[in-house]
Amino acid sequence: MKILQANCRKTLAACYVTLEGALEIKAEMVCFQEPFLGRDLHLFTHNAFQIYWPGIEGEKQKQTRVAIAVRNDRFNTFIWADRSDLIQHTHV
Repeated sequence: MKILQANCRKTLAACYVTLEGALEIKAEMVCFQEPFLGRDLHLFTHNAFQIYWPGIEGEKQKQTRVAIAVRNDRFNTFIWADRSDLIQHTHV
Protein backbone atom coordinates (compact mmCIF):
# COMPACT_ATOMS: atom_id res chain seq x y z
CA MET A 1 0.00 0.00 0.00
CA LYS A 2 1.30 3.45 -0.91
CA ILE A 3 0.62 6.29 1.49
CA LEU A 4 1.33 9.92 0.69
CA GLN A 5 1.72 12.46 3.50
CA ALA A 6 1.72 16.21 2.97
CA ASN A 7 1.56 19.41 4.98
CA CYS A 8 -0.86 21.57 3.01
CA ARG A 9 -0.48 24.70 5.16
CA LYS A 10 -4.25 25.18 5.13
CA THR A 11 -4.38 25.92 1.38
CA LEU A 12 -6.95 24.42 -0.97
CA ALA A 13 -4.55 24.31 -3.94
CA ALA A 14 -2.01 22.27 -1.97
CA CYS A 15 -4.71 19.77 -0.98
CA TYR A 16 -5.86 19.25 -4.58
CA VAL A 17 -2.30 19.01 -5.92
CA THR A 18 -1.52 16.41 -3.26
CA LEU A 19 -4.56 14.32 -4.23
CA GLU A 20 -3.74 14.56 -7.94
CA GLY A 21 -0.15 13.55 -7.17
CA ALA A 22 -1.46 10.59 -5.17
CA LEU A 23 -3.45 9.47 -8.22
CA GLU A 24 -0.33 9.74 -10.39
CA ILE A 25 1.80 7.59 -8.11
CA LYS A 26 -1.15 5.25 -7.38
CA ALA A 27 -1.22 5.94 -3.64
CA GLU A 28 -4.18 4.40 -1.83
CA MET A 29 -4.18 6.80 1.12
CA VAL A 30 -3.25 10.43 1.71
CA CYS A 31 -2.53 11.82 5.17
CA PHE A 32 -2.98 15.58 5.38
CA GLN A 33 -1.35 17.77 7.96
CA GLU A 34 -3.00 21.20 8.20
CA PRO A 35 -5.64 20.58 5.49
CA PHE A 36 -7.78 23.34 4.02
CA LEU A 37 -10.87 23.91 6.16
CA GLY A 38 -12.55 26.64 4.16
CA ARG A 39 -14.84 29.38 5.27
CA ASP A 40 -17.70 28.47 7.57
CA LEU A 41 -16.18 24.98 7.84
CA HIS A 42 -16.98 23.98 4.26
CA LEU A 43 -14.48 21.18 3.79
CA PHE A 44 -12.97 20.31 0.42
CA THR A 45 -13.90 17.17 -1.54
CA HIS A 46 -12.46 15.17 -4.45
CA ASN A 47 -14.12 12.78 -6.92
CA ALA A 48 -11.46 10.04 -6.60
CA PHE A 49 -11.10 10.10 -2.80
CA GLN A 50 -13.27 9.83 0.28
CA ILE A 51 -11.92 12.29 2.85
CA TYR A 52 -12.24 11.51 6.55
CA TRP A 53 -12.20 14.28 9.12
CA PRO A 54 -11.90 13.84 12.89
CA GLY A 55 -15.30 13.34 14.49
CA ILE A 56 -15.24 16.76 16.11
CA GLU A 57 -18.17 19.11 15.63
CA GLY A 58 -18.78 22.84 15.86
CA GLU A 59 -16.17 25.32 16.99
CA LYS A 60 -13.57 22.65 17.76
CA GLN A 61 -13.56 21.62 14.09
CA LYS A 62 -11.85 24.94 13.29
CA GLN A 63 -8.83 23.54 15.16
CA THR A 64 -8.67 20.36 13.07
CA ARG A 65 -5.12 19.78 11.92
CA VAL A 66 -5.40 16.40 10.17
CA ALA A 67 -7.49 14.58 7.56
CA ILE A 68 -7.15 11.27 5.75
CA ALA A 69 -8.18 10.59 2.15
CA VAL A 70 -8.77 7.04 0.90
CA ARG A 71 -9.04 6.29 -2.81
CA ASN A 72 -12.59 5.28 -3.74
CA ASP A 73 -11.54 2.09 -5.53
CA ARG A 74 -9.82 0.76 -2.38
CA PHE A 75 -12.84 0.49 -0.11
CA ASN A 76 -13.45 -3.15 -1.09
CA THR A 77 -9.79 -4.12 -0.74
CA PHE A 78 -9.18 -3.01 2.84
CA ILE A 79 -11.25 -2.60 5.97
CA TRP A 80 -11.31 1.03 7.09
CA ALA A 81 -12.44 1.75 10.63
CA ASP A 82 -12.61 5.02 12.51
CA ARG A 83 -11.21 4.35 15.99
CA SER A 84 -12.08 7.61 17.68
CA ASP A 85 -12.58 5.60 20.85
CA LEU A 86 -8.79 5.30 21.16
CA ILE A 87 -8.16 9.04 21.21
CA GLN A 88 -10.25 12.12 20.52
CA HIS A 89 -8.05 15.06 19.64
CA THR A 90 -7.94 17.54 16.77
CA HIS A 91 -4.23 16.88 16.18
CA VAL A 92 -4.45 13.10 15.80
